[in-house]
Amino acid sequence: MQFLFGSEFEAPLLTFRDYIKLKYAEPLHLEKQLSQQGIPIYSLFLQSDSPHFSAIMQESKQFMQNPTATQYSEASWQNGDLSAHPQNPSHNYEWLKNGPVTCCITALCLIVYILQSLGFEEPIMDLFHYPAGPYEDSELWRYLSHTLVHLSLPHILFNLAYFWLFGGAIEQRFGSLKLLLLSLTAAIISGICQNYATGPDFFGLSGVVCAVLGYVLLIARLKPHTFELPSGFFSMLLVGLAIGFISPLFGIYLGNSAHISGVILGVAWGYWDAKVHLKI
Repeated sequence: MQFLFGSEFEAPLLTFRDYIKLKYAEPLHLEKQLSQQGIPIYSLFLQSDSPHFSAIMQESKQFMQNPTATQYSEASWQNGDLSAHPQNPSHNYEWLKNGPVTCCITALCLIVYILQSLGFEEPIMDLFHYPAGPYEDSELWRYLSHTLVHLSLPHILFNLAYFWLFGGAIEQRFGSLKLLLLSLTAAIISGICQNYATGPDFFGLSGVVCAVLGYVLLIARLKPHTFELPSGFFSMLLVGLAIGFISPLFGIYLGNSAHISGVILGVAWGYWDAKVHLKI
């Protein structure tokens, strides 16, 4: 058996299997195993003595470069093999299942926001804000705690929604330590950049979220089989950054320096992992 490719998501493997079945009448073998973190990993195999061995190997390389091409989705419809795509109701709730780092950071942000809403906003902001002078530089928690405070309901909802979805995807794919290190590094670097640009009056998880988005985007570009991203994801990220620059015209001030430094960090880290460190 010759290994073709693998993913933690079953859908792209089923799509490619349908495509090969329709084009070559060649059955591919799908296997499911658990990673060290207990995450299901799906792998697709081809018979070594297949008469179409070379052609299918080339097809698999083309698929990994562009898995959303229309010929693959059309093959699934034309194949009509509904049994190959079992309708498991639990799949609808997979996005709810996240690792401890995603859950802990999300919970901390929610707890802090609830305490703010209960009348503790002033003491929380005094305790959690970025170091405002030499007398606070030694209070090391401040380099991280500013990310846990949010100033409005839309602010926290947008940040946590993106962090839950894409931070959770990183943790599920690469483990809790990866997301923890990325989040801590992004909190520190984005805070330093934003403080340099505007001073210490800023709060929110946005810098970390942008690092997460940059990381996912870069790896998905280099290794399309790693993450399943919605179409237009890159455009959405660019539009979000652009809004940050024009928002002051409407009296809305966003942490552009934190956002940009977060994206740069995430992209650089993603490139390192994809090309050098993890060699995904």
